[in-house]
Amino acid sequence: MDVKYTPSDWENTRSGIGNLIGLGAVGKGMIGSLKDISENLEDAQSAIAKYDVDGAISFSHTGHKGVYQGIYEDFRVLYDFAGKVGDIVDRTIDEPFYKDIDAFAWQCATYQ
Repeated sequence: MDVKYTPSDWENTRSGIGNLIGLGAVGKGMIGSLKDISENLEDAQSAIAKYDVDGAISFSHTGHKGVYQGIYEDFRVLYDFAGKVGDIVDRTIDEPFYKDIDAFAWQCATYQ
């Protein structure tokens, strides 16, 4: 098996996901912005209901804050995973390989 692990690729992936969900350097991220938009639309719906006394304006909004939170949590799992890939590769691939190759080399050295 040929496993190619490039740390910078995973660091870039983690950084991009972090920016997307608001854990990076770029403000609230997409999820925070979607929650803000949803809140603004809810406020607009309330204002229309309050001030449109003749019912001339038809507007309805379905809030999806719970959906956005679920998406955030899924992306958070990916974000955390991207930060642990190096350890996972080291623990599950590299260490067993090194142990096996050391055992093989020892057997070759002691073979008579």
